Amino acid sequence: MKTRFTCIFFMLVLFGIGVNAKQKSLEGRKLPRLNIKSIALDNGTKIKELRHLTLTGDQFSVPGFSQDFSWDEESDGWMHVTNTTYSYNDVGAPTGEVIQDAGTDLYLFRNSYDYDYFGNITEDIAYTRGVDEWIISAGEKSVYTVNGNGDITGVIHQTWENIEWVNKTKDVYTLNAQNVPTEMETYTWNGTGWDAYSKTTGMNWTNWNTRELEFYTLQLWKEGAWENTERFSSSRNGNTFTDVIQLWKNNEWVNEKRETYTSTDTEEQITLELWRQEEWQKKEKYLASIDGRGNQTGVVYSSWDGTEWYAEMELFFDLTYNESDDVTQMVFRYRDPSMEEPANISKFLYSSFLHFTTDVPVVELLDNVQVFPNPVNNSLNIHIDDSQLSTYEVNILSLTGQKVFSGTFSTPTISVNTGYFTTGTYVLNILNKDGRVYNTKLMKQ
Repeated sequence: MKTRFTCIFFMLVLFGIGVNAKQKSLEGRKLPRLNIKSIALDNGTKIKELRHLTLTGDQFSVPGFSQDFSWDEESDGWMHVTNTTYSYNDVGAPTGEVIQDAGTDLYLFRNSYDYDYFGNITEDIAYTRGVDEWIISAGEKSVYTVNGNGDITGVIHQTWENIEWVNKTKDVYTLNAQNVPTEMETYTWNGTGWDAYSKTTGMNWTNWNTRELEFYTLQLWKEGAWENTERFSSSRNGNTFTDVIQLWKNNEWVNEKRETYTSTDTEEQITLELWRQEEWQKKEKYLASIDGRGNQTGVVYSSWDGTEWYAEMELFFDLTYNESDDVTQMVFRYRDPSMEEPANISKFLYSSFLHFTTDVPVVELLDNVQVFPNPVNNSLNIHIDDSQLSTYEVNILSLTGQKVFSGTFSTPTISVNTGYFTTGTYVLNILNKDGRVYNTKLMKQ
């Protein structure tokens, strides 16, 4: 089983390794694979983000449990500090972890995550332990707005502040005939209402479902009018992805920044260049090494001194595998130019593995399905005109991915009680035993 180890560079924040202004200059423009780019982001990373092993290939493996160690300089050895229990959804995406003190088993922290139907994260909440309950300490939430046809027309972004969810920004989409946004207006919350902030026009998507943008123009609302400010474009050539940002200066678009992502079987690299003196000039580079199983085992951050790359920081991820190619141990080490040898930082011992497949099967449609009434009130009827005798798995999910109904039926005529559903839009998914599927939107009155 091939594996890949990702999401481990967030340790910079966790262990207090300084991220200087240079390293913060990448601004979070999503490239298709952001593993090594994450070390450059000043994004409020929490402890939970380093604790997930995501091992990808034909299959991937995730741990159900870990023992967590930090390096104790006084004793010159590893100190067992916490234990973590992980949970996942049906496709292997993390839904949470519970962190306990290693010595007393007392609960310390908990984190939870939720996703929409396409796997985009919509909720990220951190908890601390009270006397006998979990108390939210921080969190981010995305609440979709939908129209009468069930299409996503925008999203409200909220954060947890002062014991309540507080509005921060709101995006309102203009949809094309395929119900994909081509324009977006963004508003900020002033405490009582929404103020216009920016407008994103000319939006082209590489993949709307996964929110990968190919092109946009950004305008800011200033003194009662829209003013050009930024233009973004992304291109791909094989395993090379290039993002270019231009700024509006003196009534014309001027190159500002270029980020280039490349990958091979043994390396991943992101290079940042700035447009200066009418040419692209090298600025920063992040180079990750990959082992024979496809797992990242280290990263080097370098800056350009005018003639060559100068390594300012190195991270090492020493991985140990079992016979199933699960990562059973990861030791994190760090070195900067002042150090002769890398310093131990943390160690994780993983166990209780779960395996998921990443193979994408050829999906055949389940034809001749009648769903009525739609919109529905108390009872949904499903009739499948299928010549093959089969069993049918019926799932109904909210737009945020929460499963509100699940059942297996052996007849093509099915009735589902929807009286307890809340008013809104859902996704109906039917899967027969041969792998044929049917999906449609369902409106609950």
